Amino acid sequence: MKTLPKLTLSILLLSTLTAHAMYIPDLFGAYEQGASRARYENQQDAYYYEEIRRQQLERQRQEQQIQQRMGGQSGYYEYSYQDSLPEPRLYVQVINQKTGKDKGHMNLSLKKNDMLCWAVTPVNSAQTYQVSELFTMPVHATFTGNAGQNTNNQLTSSVQTSSNTAKFGRQIYATKNQLDACWTFATNTPKGIYHIRVGVGGAEFGTQSFKVVD
Repeated sequence: MKTLPKLTLSILLLSTLTAHAMYIPDLFGAYEQGASRARYENQQDAYYYEEIRRQQLERQRQEQQIQQRMGGQSGYYEYSYQDSLPEPRLYVQVINQKTGKDKGHMNLSLKKNDMLCWAVTPVNSAQTYQVSELFTMPVHATFTGNAGQNTNNQLTSSVQTSSNTAKFGRQIYATKNQLDACWTFATNTPKGIYHIRVGVGGAEFGTQSFKVVD
């Protein structure tokens, strides 16, 4: 019976050691998890900045291509890398002929004799550019737009390229760092959504839409 206290004491000591062992923190595992997380975040940061750099380089490449193509054909102005102008952009507006003001929307009213005008800016002034305009109509019909012309802006070609598209060529002399042109439309013009695509030399400026209404 004297061995009972020793046995009890041994059990208590073993229980105590076991209990303490349950609360020993895994410092090495926590360190590894933290280090792994830090490596992952560093990789994400590196990827993010590399992607930003890639996008910047791609944008520079596209701008250089536009500048190269702005001259287009022989005899017309050709952009050079020395030009300091920013990338040219296309702007399209519906203008009220009576007031000469932008209507602030893209609904062109036939009754009000509205006109569609576009401009590409900035470009180098005092140079002649070869310009193309492609119209897509909402129906199969003959294009009824009338091209505005003057001494600095001459229509050189007109082709109905399909049953609902028409393409026009112009020679425009740039003034005030801008190329521009306007169109009016006959009262019998089919209503609906039209698309216009403008090109200068070999550079395309995307498609813009407008709606012909009463």
